[in-house]
Amino acid sequence: MSGPWPPTILCFVTYTAIKTTQADSIQKVGQVTSGIRKFADIVNTDNKLLLRHESIKGQYLMYVPHYDAVLHAIGTSREDLKEKTDIRIPYSLFKFLLQKALGDAEFNLSGYLASNRDIQDAAKSGKVPDLKAHYVGFGFFEGRHGATPAADEAWYRRTYADVAAAISKGQLSSAAEHFNAIGAEEFRAPSAEFQADAIAWKRAIRPT
Repeated sequence: MSGPWPPTILCFVTYTAIKTTQADSIQKVGQVTSGIRKFADIVNTDNKLLLRHESIKGQYLMYVPHYDAVLHAIGTSREDLKEKTDIRIPYSLFKFLLQKALGDAEFNLSGYLASNRDIQDAAKSGKVPDLKAHYVGFGFFEGRHGATPAADEAWYRRTYADVAAAISKGQLSSAAEHFNAIGAEEFRAPSAEFQADAIAWKRAIRPT
Protein backbone atom coordinates (compact mmCIF):
# COMPACT_ATOMS: atom_id res chain seq x y z
CA MET A 1 0.00 0.00 0.00
CA SER A 2 1.46 3.36 -0.99
CA GLY A 3 0.64 7.00 -0.55
CA PRO A 4 0.28 9.22 2.55
CA TRP A 5 -1.13 7.59 5.65
CA PRO A 6 -4.13 9.11 7.43
CA PRO A 7 -3.62 11.24 10.55
CA THR A 8 -2.93 9.31 13.72
CA ILE A 9 -6.10 8.63 15.66
CA LEU A 10 -6.04 9.83 19.26
CA CYS A 11 -8.85 8.32 21.27
CA PHE A 12 -10.76 9.99 24.09
CA VAL A 13 -13.82 8.88 26.02
CA THR A 14 -16.99 10.81 25.23
CA TYR A 15 -19.44 8.36 26.69
CA THR A 16 -19.66 6.08 29.67
CA ALA A 17 -17.93 2.88 28.61
CA ILE A 18 -19.87 -0.35 28.96
CA LYS A 19 -18.42 -2.26 31.87
CA THR A 20 -18.94 -5.99 31.95
CA THR A 21 -17.21 -8.85 33.66
CA GLN A 22 -15.95 -11.74 31.55
CA ALA A 23 -18.85 -13.82 32.86
CA ASP A 24 -21.27 -11.09 31.75
CA SER A 25 -19.76 -11.10 28.28
CA ILE A 26 -20.33 -14.83 27.95
CA GLN A 27 -23.96 -14.47 29.00
CA LYS A 28 -24.66 -11.49 26.71
CA VAL A 29 -23.12 -12.91 23.59
CA GLY A 30 -24.96 -16.17 24.21
CA GLN A 31 -28.26 -14.37 24.40
CA VAL A 32 -27.69 -12.30 21.29
CA THR A 33 -26.18 -14.90 18.99
CA SER A 34 -28.52 -17.74 19.89
CA GLY A 35 -30.09 -18.95 16.65
CA ILE A 36 -27.80 -16.85 14.43
CA ARG A 37 -26.31 -19.07 11.74
CA LYS A 38 -23.52 -16.86 10.43
CA PHE A 39 -21.58 -14.03 12.01
CA ALA A 40 -21.57 -10.75 10.09
CA ASP A 41 -20.54 -7.97 12.45
CA ILE A 42 -21.09 -6.71 15.97
CA VAL A 43 -21.55 -3.27 17.43
CA ASN A 44 -21.94 -2.27 21.07
CA THR A 45 -24.62 0.42 21.40
CA ASP A 46 -26.32 1.49 24.62
CA ASN A 47 -25.60 -1.79 26.39
CA LYS A 48 -26.98 -3.83 23.49
CA LEU A 49 -25.03 -6.17 21.29
CA LEU A 50 -26.27 -5.81 17.73
CA LEU A 51 -25.53 -8.14 14.84
CA ARG A 52 -26.11 -6.95 11.29
CA HIS A 53 -26.67 -9.39 8.46
CA GLU A 54 -26.78 -7.65 5.11
CA SER A 55 -25.65 -9.68 2.13
CA ILE A 56 -25.18 -8.98 -1.56
CA LYS A 57 -23.99 -11.85 -3.73
CA GLY A 58 -22.73 -13.69 -0.69
CA GLN A 59 -20.65 -10.78 0.59
CA TYR A 60 -21.45 -8.77 3.69
CA LEU A 61 -21.53 -5.07 2.95
CA MET A 62 -21.85 -2.07 5.21
CA TYR A 63 -23.24 1.42 4.75
CA VAL A 64 -20.57 4.07 5.34
CA PRO A 65 -21.58 7.73 5.81
CA HIS A 66 -20.09 10.38 3.52
CA TYR A 67 -16.53 11.39 4.44
CA ASP A 68 -17.53 14.98 5.17
CA ALA A 69 -20.38 13.82 7.41
CA VAL A 70 -17.94 11.79 9.51
CA LEU A 71 -15.43 14.65 9.69
CA HIS A 72 -18.07 17.18 10.70
CA ALA A 73 -19.44 14.82 13.36
CA ILE A 74 -16.01 14.66 15.05
CA GLY A 75 -15.45 18.38 14.74
CA THR A 76 -13.10 18.71 11.80
CA SER A 77 -13.07 19.03 8.01
CA ARG A 78 -10.99 18.17 4.98
CA GLU A 79 -9.56 21.68 5.04
CA ASP A 80 -8.56 21.35 8.70
CA LEU A 81 -6.83 18.04 8.02
CA LYS A 82 -4.45 19.71 5.58
CA GLU A 83 -2.80 21.31 8.59
CA LYS A 84 -3.16 18.46 11.11
CA THR A 85 -1.25 15.28 11.81
CA ASP A 86 -3.52 14.11 14.64
CA ILE A 87 -7.26 14.01 15.20
CA ARG A 88 -9.42 13.02 18.16
CA ILE A 89 -12.38 10.69 17.93
CA PRO A 90 -14.88 9.38 20.50
CA TYR A 91 -13.98 6.04 22.09
CA SER A 92 -17.28 4.66 20.82
CA LEU A 93 -16.18 5.31 17.23
CA PHE A 94 -12.71 3.93 17.89
CA LYS A 95 -14.22 0.71 19.26
CA PHE A 96 -16.73 0.49 16.41
CA LEU A 97 -13.95 0.73 13.78
CA LEU A 98 -11.91 -1.95 15.55
CA GLN A 99 -14.93 -4.24 15.65
CA LYS A 100 -15.45 -3.77 11.93
CA ALA A 101 -11.82 -4.70 11.30
CA LEU A 102 -12.10 -7.70 13.61
CA GLY A 103 -15.20 -8.90 11.82
CA ASP A 104 -13.18 -9.29 8.63
CA ALA A 105 -10.03 -10.55 10.32
CA GLU A 106 -8.65 -14.07 10.53
CA PHE A 107 -9.94 -15.84 13.64
CA ASN A 108 -7.97 -18.63 15.30
CA LEU A 109 -10.78 -20.73 16.73
CA SER A 110 -8.62 -23.47 18.24
CA GLY A 111 -6.21 -20.93 19.71
CA TYR A 112 -9.03 -18.95 21.31
CA LEU A 113 -10.47 -22.05 22.91
CA ALA A 114 -7.09 -23.28 24.11
CA SER A 115 -6.24 -19.93 25.70
CA ASN A 116 -9.60 -19.34 27.38
CA ARG A 117 -10.91 -22.20 29.50
CA ASP A 118 -14.06 -20.33 30.52
CA ILE A 119 -14.95 -19.72 26.87
CA GLN A 120 -14.26 -23.37 26.11
CA ASP A 121 -16.66 -24.42 28.88
CA ALA A 122 -19.27 -21.87 27.78
CA ALA A 123 -19.07 -23.11 24.18
CA LYS A 124 -19.57 -26.72 25.29
CA SER A 125 -22.61 -25.78 27.33
CA GLY A 126 -24.10 -23.72 24.49
CA LYS A 127 -23.83 -20.39 26.32
CA VAL A 128 -21.57 -19.05 23.55
CA PRO A 129 -22.81 -20.44 20.22
CA ASP A 130 -20.62 -18.09 18.16
CA LEU A 131 -17.03 -17.80 19.35
CA LYS A 132 -16.00 -15.11 16.91
CA ALA A 133 -19.00 -13.05 17.97
CA HIS A 134 -17.78 -13.26 21.56
CA TYR A 135 -14.26 -12.26 20.58
CA VAL A 136 -15.33 -9.29 18.47
CA GLY A 137 -17.96 -8.11 20.93
CA PHE A 138 -16.07 -8.67 24.15
CA GLY A 139 -12.99 -10.90 24.13
CA PHE A 140 -10.72 -8.57 22.16
CA PHE A 141 -11.51 -5.69 24.53
CA GLU A 142 -11.02 -7.93 27.56
CA GLY A 143 -7.48 -8.58 26.34
CA ARG A 144 -8.07 -12.27 25.69
CA HIS A 145 -5.38 -14.15 23.80
CA GLY A 146 -5.35 -16.94 21.24
CA ALA A 147 -7.57 -15.48 18.52
CA THR A 148 -4.81 -14.15 16.28
CA PRO A 149 -3.23 -16.40 13.64
CA ALA A 150 -0.67 -18.86 14.98
CA ALA A 151 3.00 -18.04 14.44
CA ASP A 152 4.70 -19.86 11.59
CA GLU A 153 7.70 -21.25 13.48
CA ALA A 154 10.15 -21.54 10.57
CA TRP A 155 9.17 -18.28 8.87
CA TYR A 156 9.19 -16.29 12.11
CA ARG A 157 12.71 -17.44 12.96
CA ARG A 158 13.98 -16.69 9.46
CA THR A 159 12.39 -13.25 9.43
CA TYR A 160 13.31 -12.11 12.93
CA ALA A 161 16.97 -12.87 13.59
CA ASP A 162 16.79 -11.64 17.19
CA VAL A 163 14.12 -14.22 17.95
CA ALA A 164 16.13 -17.01 16.32
CA ALA A 165 19.18 -15.98 18.34
CA ALA A 166 17.21 -15.94 21.59
CA ILE A 167 15.84 -19.41 20.87
CA SER A 168 19.31 -20.77 20.09
CA LYS A 169 20.56 -19.38 23.42
CA GLY A 170 17.69 -20.98 25.31
CA GLN A 171 16.15 -17.64 26.21
CA LEU A 172 12.96 -18.53 24.34
CA SER A 173 11.38 -21.89 23.67
CA SER A 174 9.73 -21.03 20.36
CA ALA A 175 8.64 -18.37 17.92
CA ALA A 176 5.10 -18.80 19.20
CA GLU A 177 6.22 -17.91 22.72
CA HIS A 178 7.79 -14.68 21.47
CA PHE A 179 4.86 -13.70 19.28
CA ASN A 180 2.29 -14.31 22.01
CA ALA A 181 4.34 -12.59 24.71
CA ILE A 182 5.59 -9.52 22.88
CA GLY A 183 5.81 -9.98 19.11
CA ALA A 184 2.22 -9.02 18.36
CA GLU A 185 2.57 -5.92 20.53
CA GLU A 186 5.64 -4.95 18.51
CA PHE A 187 3.53 -5.32 15.34
CA ARG A 188 5.52 -8.33 14.13
CA ALA A 189 3.66 -10.61 11.74
CA PRO A 190 2.89 -14.19 12.74
CA SER A 191 3.54 -15.45 9.20
CA ALA A 192 4.34 -14.32 5.68
CA GLU A 193 0.64 -14.22 4.84
CA PHE A 194 0.05 -11.41 7.32
CA GLN A 195 3.30 -9.48 7.00
CA ALA A 196 1.85 -6.74 4.79
CA ASP A 197 -1.06 -6.28 7.20
CA ALA A 198 1.25 -6.01 10.20
CA ILE A 199 3.35 -3.39 8.41
CA ALA A 200 0.25 -1.42 7.42
CA TRP A 201 -1.06 -1.38 11.01
CA LYS A 202 2.31 -0.25 12.35
CA ARG A 203 2.62 2.55 9.80
CA ALA A 204 -0.93 3.74 10.42
CA ILE A 205 -0.54 3.79 14.22
CA ARG A 206 3.08 4.94 14.32
CA PRO A 207 3.53 7.02 11.15
CA THR A 208 6.75 8.72 12.23
